[in-house]
Amino acid sequence: VRLEAARTLSYAAQYNRVQDALEQTASNGAEPAELRIMAYKALWSSANGNSRVQQFLVDSVWSEKEPAVRRAAIWAMFDSTRNNRTRDLLIDLLWNRKEDEATKIEIIKSLYTGMVDRQTQELVMSVINDPAETKPVKIAALFSLSAVSGSRVQRFLEDVLRDERDPELRGAAVEALSPSLQRMREYFHLSYALTYGGIVNPIEKE
Repeated sequence: VRLEAARTLSYAAQYNRVQDALEQTASNGAEPAELRIMAYKALWSSANGNSRVQQFLVDSVWSEKEPAVRRAAIWAMFDSTRNNRTRDLLIDLLWNRKEDEATKIEIIKSLYTGMVDRQTQELVMSVINDPAETKPVKIAALFSLSAVSGSRVQRFLEDVLRDERDPELRGAAVEALSPSLQRMREYFHLSYALTYGGIVNPIEKE
């Protein structure tokens, strides 16, 4: 019941009282991990325009010890990485290459909305070119380039398509060059408006 209450509160996370309740629950190590994960994710809708929530998530990524709960704080940043505060943190984490595979993938997914930033693009391309990186991380990185329409990124993807021998990576490059909007919305757990009104809240699939 409390987990579903946290999920529902994501629709009202613009209110300070709701933010406080979600933050207190998310950061409480005595609470069940599943509840803490949902409480973190429920903050996504307030993270974009609220610097206090952004800072809470940034601090949590540094302090949280439970990997799955920490990834939930990263998940909650996905709509806020147009802003420097959260994007710079995720860039630093990905650049250092010390995170596990699941966390790297979550970082890349949350960087999707910040891919207009040239430094972010360069970092993602370096991940793809890294021979030591795992295939799932490279696939996530290739998909993330679908957010960029510039010729430089397009040439990079065409080079991958020409030179890469792994069929899954080639397939990911093809998808990034001609992305399906619905496929990318689902993969990067994005929110989006419906044509007949309302909004798809990605937390409903969590």
